[in-house]
Amino acid sequence: MAHAPLVEVAVHVAHEHVDMAELAVGEFSPGGFQQETLPQDAEGEDGPERFAVFVPAGDEGTFTSWLAGAGIEIIGEPVVTPVPRDWDERWKEFHQPVIIGNLWVGPPWQEDQAPEGMKRIVIEPAQGFGTGAHPTTRLVLALLQDQPRASVLDLGCGSGVLAIAAAKLGFGPVTAIDNDPVAVESTFDNLRRNDVDGLVQAFVRDVLQDDIPKADVVLANVLLEPLVRIAPRMTAPRLVLSGLLHSQVDDCAAAYEQAGYVLRERRDRDGWSAIVLDNANEHADVMRHRAVW
Repeated sequence: MAHAPLVEVAVHVAHEHVDMAELAVGEFSPGGFQQETLPQDAEGEDGPERFAVFVPAGDEGTFTSWLAGAGIEIIGEPVVTPVPRDWDERWKEFHQPVIIGNLWVGPPWQEDQAPEGMKRIVIEPAQGFGTGAHPTTRLVLALLQDQPRASVLDLGCGSGVLAIAAAKLGFGPVTAIDNDPVAVESTFDNLRRNDVDGLVQAFVRDVLQDDIPKADVVLANVLLEPLVRIAPRMTAPRLVLSGLLHSQVDDCAAAYEQAGYVLRERRDRDGWSAIVLDNANEHADVMRHRAVW
């Protein structure tokens, strides 16, 4: 597969903003990015953190726009560097398959290496959309396998990896939504690639403005801020929420406890966390499959 020439875009972020920058950069480039702590200054203060990602030539502004949208300020100007001409092969090193329980998630050029008997989820890497490699995605995929089979909403679907996993694990009906039309198109592509396009409904919706579709299990691997904003309008019997730094779990759980949820489980991986919450309202009318809980 031919790829446009790529460039490295590097930025410096103040030390006190590193945690949020790690989250934002990981969301932008889930297949891999470079991170480096620069030396201390003359006064012994911690140096800035250097983050670098790879984007197609001509799209250099997408990374800085993404950071700005996440509320992260950069120090100075971004540094753009062309990558070697053999990147068409070298870039694949950033996209290695992962195994989570009974799921194999990987790029199409490694599909033939998937172990026999595993459910395969083939994701074509796309800039800014999850491939399954990021710890937050892996946490949701692990937790998903422990849930009763029921209807699922993948909120902020990105590449559609969570919706595809749900369909292959026997959940249904499955709905995938994102506020980015490009993300939804990526989801459609991957649904077809995995032969589950007839099992998943995907469409564009901004849940910060519009109604949240009904489902028994909501999967949301997004940022803390939108998770907190939608908490008062969430009604699903069970939620699996991720995209949280360890330090953000208490704030997220508190917002949902105020909305009538109780914390059921927490899992941590590589500095990130995911939580499972249950709706404490025994009479929630969305519990269409109440017998499985």
